[in-house]
Amino acid sequence: MSLFDRLKNIIRANVNDYNYSDEELDSIDKEYDKYIKNQQGAEKKTYANGFNDVPQTNPKEIEERRHYAALGLMYGADFEKIKAAYKGLMKQYHPDKFHTQPDKLKHAQEQTQRINAAYSYFKAKYNKA
Repeated sequence: MSLFDRLKNIIRANVNDYNYSDEELDSIDKEYDKYIKNQQGAEKKTYANGFNDVPQTNPKEIEERRHYAALGLMYGADFEKIKAAYKGLMKQYHPDKFHTQPDKLKHAQEQTQRINAAYSYFKAKYNKA
């Protein structure tokens, strides 16, 4: 049962308390059905043809968002936060910490690569040496 159906049942139960006639209750049901059909039609129009109404994100912004996510930061963080996150994550995932644990070493190496790639991207973006 959808949320709208539950809402309809609640409204109908409350309306029954006021002793409306069957014709009036039927008109309420018709209005509800009309509203639902309009909403479903609007959704189909809105989301047809590959979500045209949703603003398209360019590939460069998608890449940048991935780099922010790799560093565990919100999109748009300044370079000082990026640098602090990089240092913290490198301390946490540096492969030298896991040289005695081969199962964790591979994960640490993968994380280090992602972190370094993200930091290199932001270093180049902000022209930091």
